[in-house]
Amino acid sequence: MQWNQVSVEEMEKRVARWDQREVIPIQKMLPADLNRELIADQVFGVVTSNQEGDPQNFFDTAPIQSGVSGMAVSVVSCPSEQGPGNHVHQFTYENFMPLSGRWRIFWGDESEHHVDLDQWDMVSVPPGTMRRFENLSGERAHMLVLAYGEGKLDNDVHVPADEINRLREQFGDEHGEMIDRIEAGQAAPTWPDRD
Repeated sequence: MQWNQVSVEEMEKRVARWDQREVIPIQKMLPADLNRELIADQVFGVVTSNQEGDPQNFFDTAPIQSGVSGMAVSVVSCPSEQGPGNHVHQFTYENFMPLSGRWRIFWGDESEHHVDLDQWDMVSVPPGTMRRFENLSGERAHMLVLAYGEGKLDNDVHVPADEINRLREQFGDEHGEMIDRIEAGQAAPTWPDRD
């Protein structure tokens, strides 16, 4: 049997180097204070499901193109007591593993449940579950995030109306237009109304 023979040059294209990291594209577009509340302080794409010529997605700056649809790996970096607000990944499992520090992963419509993770612990939040996370450490910490699910990852995130309203209240007119664009452009929920 002949196994795949990968050249050094080809393998170098499949290496993600921390000193060459870039934040994901949306973080370059959002004002820093809104970004911290909506997404996280910094999210660095490591692996994207994109292949050459695919449409842009959240993880386009990831140096490794897996070629496997519906999968992405990133590293989140947040200062103490920081993390994004409530959001849902409708079709993807989101798996969290602290690389440093201690993190709290919340779930439930009102963040009524949580699990605390230490370095190398992992939790997998299933699709359609409201979630958020926060760095509990007294300093900046990093967490590996592995997302996978059916189909492509683009337009999979939904931010609930109460979270959008919280952002409007917090930022007032300062980022109102950007918040309107996020609300209008996000994925509409695809699960039945639970009211």
